[in-house]
Amino acid sequence: MQKYYKHIVLFIFHVLACLTITMIIHQKMMLITLINTIFYLAITYLINGLYLYVVSKRFFDITAKSFRKIFSSHKGSVLVTDEQRLPSEQINNKSIYFFLLHGIILNFFMLILLIFHYL
Repeated sequence: MQKYYKHIVLFIFHVLACLTITMIIHQKMMLITLINTIFYLAITYLINGLYLYVVSKRFFDITAKSFRKIFSSHKGSVLVTDEQRLPSEQINNKSIYFFLLHGIILNFFMLILLIFHYL
């Protein structure tokens, strides 16, 4: 349980933040506006997580090497291509897990609210 405590607290914080944003923007609480706000937050997490996943699988490494090679060949350039890390080496796997997990949890909660709303 200790392992999941941080994720549960962050999930509650996200829901409270969505409630606050909904109240500030719309001045009244409606379930559908809360669902929309949670969707915007969840899709942002999922897009960031999927982007980090694609970068971590070395998709952009060849492009980065090519740009470094082109720009270091100009006169007066101080870029050293061998010392710079590739984009896939700069990604932390914990951040991918964090974004994807919270995006999925928030989307699942949004689906539960949608079912409740339409019943």
